[in-house]
Amino acid sequence: MASDLARNPGAAIRGLRDSLRGADESKLREVVALLDDAASPAANQALLDPIRGRLGAVRLRRPLRFARLLFLPLDGVIVPARGWKPDQATVPRSVLTPVAALVHTALGAEAARLDRAIAGHALDDLDAVALAGEALWPAAGAILANAEVPSGWTEATGLPAAVFAPLAGAMAVVSRRAPLLWRMAREAEVGALRPSETLATAILANIEHESELGRAMLAQSILARAPAMATLLQRIVRGAGDVDVRVALTRAMGRGTEGLLTSLETSGPASRGGPEQLAAEVRALTSVLREVEFDPAAVRQKPRLRAIRQRLAETCRERFVEGLQTGLVAPLASAPGPVDAGRQTQLEAAARGLRALETAARKLDNPEAYDSLMRQATDTVRDAAKAGTLALVRQCRLVEILSGPDEAAALYAAGAKRGARAP
Repeated sequence: MASDLARNPGAAIRGLRDSLRGADESKLREVVALLDDAASPAANQALLDPIRGRLGAVRLRRPLRFARLLFLPLDGVIVPARGWKPDQATVPRSVLTPVAALVHTALGAEAARLDRAIAGHALDDLDAVALAGEALWPAAGAILANAEVPSGWTEATGLPAAVFAPLAGAMAVVSRRAPLLWRMAREAEVGALRPSETLATAILANIEHESELGRAMLAQSILARAPAMATLLQRIVRGAGDVDVRVALTRAMGRGTEGLLTSLETSGPASRGGPEQLAAEVRALTSVLREVEFDPAAVRQKPRLRAIRQRLAETCRERFVEGLQTGLVAPLASAPGPVDAGRQTQLEAAARGLRALETAARKLDNPEAYDSLMRQATDTVRDAAKAGTLALVRQCRLVEILSGPDEAAALYAAGAKRGARAP
């Protein structure tokens, strides 16, 4: 299969696309690994675009490649090419390959050095990403700000040459600030840190001198990767002393918020991680939606915001069910015998993710729906214990994460009374 992808990606993809619909986690892992080995951007885009929403629930270790590193700061604003319009502060996926080739060529020997530096690393190697990104992103921003239309642009992207300059210029605005944006995203993922006003101010420095599209793309990139920054950014906007700066920031935030809402309407949350990562984004997005709802100018947005909340709630329910299946049901069902310490650690991580998502999502949805889902999760653990897959202490630990210490204590007392073994 790998050789078929390398020789003729289009023909191989046509045979794989249907088989991926409803495929299990192991099948998805196999196909994504083959695509990574084939290093075919066309194959990746054509095959994975329809199932990118599913990939979030599957923990994949993707190789760190030049193009992935280059566009990492723009991840929250990359959208399918179909339906993209030049006035949107987003990046159509069809431009990624030609733009990456342009930057790689312009960097010359430095590109070769970066290729060697990232070889053998993956996207989750955060230190490697940060170190290589510090060298690549500002340099890429300088290249894109003054680049000419690449040869074969229209054939490769399906877009007219006229859209290249404004789009590349807007991408340059984000790329120049990418090291700061990377720090912001990491802090947002930690969750325990308050958004840094110093960092936000540095990201927004001299924004009044950037193009309107670039300002909007920057604002939308911030909100997509760290929605919790919305309140802080609004405070910075209100506190700006210079009228030109305040006007520029206000327009950028308006377009950035509009872009985020449109993205939520069309493709849902940006998070492609597991339930715990989605939970963090849902908490932040809930805060953003509240900000918009309390804006006096947003009265006519009420029906739209309700629809977005409903869509977000549906996404949470779908991802919870998927996380329950891939994180608890399947591993317990496939265990050849009693769970060992390593598998228990994985099960507990999955349970914490489900509990985090349930806590965040029940503020969007009917709480009774999550009462039922959490009972399903707890019943899965109980059934595994009855089958001998989980010993008493391991069962109680999972129930404690999912349902709280009182239920775990009652379960332990009942098990001890029956004489269940506790390793």
